[in-house]
Amino acid sequence: MIQLPDFEKAFDYENNFYLASAISRMYKPIIHYELYKKVLGVPGAFVELGIFKGISFVRFLAYREMIDGNNHRKFIGFDAFGHFPKATLDSDKKMLSKFLEDAGDQSISKTQLETVLERKGVEHNVELISGNINETVPKFIEENPDITLSLIHLDVDLYEPSVTSLEYLFPRLSKGGILILDDYKVWEGESKAVDEYFADTSIQIRSFPFAKAPSYIIKE
Repeated sequence: MIQLPDFEKAFDYENNFYLASAISRMYKPIIHYELYKKVLGVPGAFVELGIFKGISFVRFLAYREMIDGNNHRKFIGFDAFGHFPKATLDSDKKMLSKFLEDAGDQSISKTQLETVLERKGVEHNVELISGNINETVPKFIEENPDITLSLIHLDVDLYEPSVTSLEYLFPRLSKGGILILDDYKVWEGESKAVDEYFADTSIQIRSFPFAKAPSYIIKE
């Protein structure tokens, strides 16, 4: 659980963000917007793996409301909704320690995120799935074997949940659908999982010229 903001101070928060943040903090909202536009005509649900504080999940839901004629596209979010999972790779452990020192080790809780979505009026057709992604994703696919996806946002950082997410979800991505790799070539765990999964394929991993991450794949 995190400390939610004072919703009455939204204008102040917005002003302070633009005054205080580095220009690079604008990269991700722009990239996410451009990638979401590319899947407007692609059938299937949106899936995010690794919600953490809820920022990107809320951002993509805003894009659904703003520009998606299919504004009832289902959104599915997987997260522990508690303490950040442990790492096993030594390099991930070092990065995770620094990351949690800066960002805190608590995700937004499921109840808190539901409150935020309701306040924004974007709670319709959203499914939040709590637990260990290595367990919840296989179970979800077992229960929904015919699901198709239009966009997968992989943001789990670590190796094992990246492996699980790719194995179970990429085959369900529609032609023209997009896999966003939030930390490819940033975290070793996600990078290793991606390189292994797409080894010996002709898959092209792309990125925007102004930002190192996120990267993305358009399914042919």
